[in-house]
Amino acid sequence: MRRMVGRARALLIAGLLIIALTAAAVPLLNLTVYSPARAVDAYFAALADGDAAAALGMLAAPSHSERTPQNALTDAVLAGAPAVPEHVQISDTERDGDTARVRVRYNLGSATRTTDLTLQQGPATWGLFERWAIVFDSWPQLSLQISGSATADVNGVEVPAGDGPVPVLFPMGYNIGFNAEYLTSEVKQVMVTSSSDDLGVALQPTPTPALTAEVERQIEEHLAGCVRATTLMPTGCTFGYETENEIVGEVSWRMLEDPQVSLRSSGSQLSLVRSPAVAEVSGTYRDSVTGFEFDFREEVPFTLGAEVIVTGDEVRVEPNSGAELGG
Repeated sequence: MRRMVGRARALLIAGLLIIALTAAAVPLLNLTVYSPARAVDAYFAALADGDAAAALGMLAAPSHSERTPQNALTDAVLAGAPAVPEHVQISDTERDGDTARVRVRYNLGSATRTTDLTLQQGPATWGLFERWAIVFDSWPQLSLQISGSATADVNGVEVPAGDGPVPVLFPMGYNIGFNAEYLTSEVKQVMVTSSSDDLGVALQPTPTPALTAEVERQIEEHLAGCVRATTLMPTGCTFGYETENEIVGEVSWRMLEDPQVSLRSSGSQLSLVRSPAVAEVSGTYRDSVTGFEFDFREEVPFTLGAEVIVTGDEVRVEPNSGAELGG
């Protein structure tokens, strides 16, 4: 009986001792292991490790609408980053109740940068250990200005270009470009260092060989339709022939020299560089003075230009209006 009482007393004392040690350790752990500074360290470590889910789990940020593209908030985007924060150092921490401000220094790309973060204390883990989350009012975002492509590549991951700004994680480096069938662009690099960053990225389209080939095909088709005409002024064509003599019957057209297809981009506009070409018209005319009929064959030089409109995987070539007249 005495042995059982002694064991119970020992267990009670051990339990009280554990409670006392825990009560004493919790404040120390909250100051060191579960501090705002450690939360910031963990967030930066998640970015460097390419763990988007872990990084997002440390944020108290505005929710996204259903239309907001979230393709850039992924492991793949972080893994493809041209620069991630390195040599992270907490330079200052201020705490006011359940709010804290942490200043962090780090290297991003070739520069040393400083970012101030605000943290909010959340419900304690197991009712003991503090939890801190980085809070901000708006997501940093990339505002993509792209003509000729419905998507862009952000760190090698395809994101929609026409659904509004693309939210991203920070601080982080991003490569933005696109490489579609008919148009491509140079890659632009930006560094996002603050939650308030709204970086406009304008990408100028450059024609691909596939686009040049498609424009060439449509120009050939356009000219083939023009030379099938049997009148002096083929409808919708950039060349024609005028004469004071009366034309007897129909005329025939053919191409002697085709234009050279070369594309030029200016901002978001694409055009066919104006190129010389030569058509030939033949037929019979009646002399307005003598009334005699004569066969004729005349070269008609002209210059062809066109606007080129690319919408996704569709290409439309619109030759310049206004005919150049021979004769």
